[in-house]
Amino acid sequence: MSWDKVTLTVDEVMQYVDDIVDICCQLDALMHHHKATYDDHLKYGQYAYPYKRSKQTTWNIVYAKDSNNKILVNKIVSNHMTAF
Repeated sequence: MSWDKVTLTVDEVMQYVDDIVDICCQLDALMHHHKATYDDHLKYGQYAYPYKRSKQTTWNIVYAKDSNNKILVNKIVSNHMTAF
């Protein structure tokens, strides 16, 4: 709830998480799945969805698809934590 640049309320944090969960629940409906390119992401899945939350923060939702095209989200990491 406390980051270096901002402090969020519990409600704001819960909404933040809910927004990311909503994106995850829509991954199976995407027309195009972006291949993961960063080594940090490839450890967790072959696809990565960039969810731009603000000018500074993009959350990368790293996932795999099984043989039935079911989505398995394996890692959610911000651009601030991704090694390029």
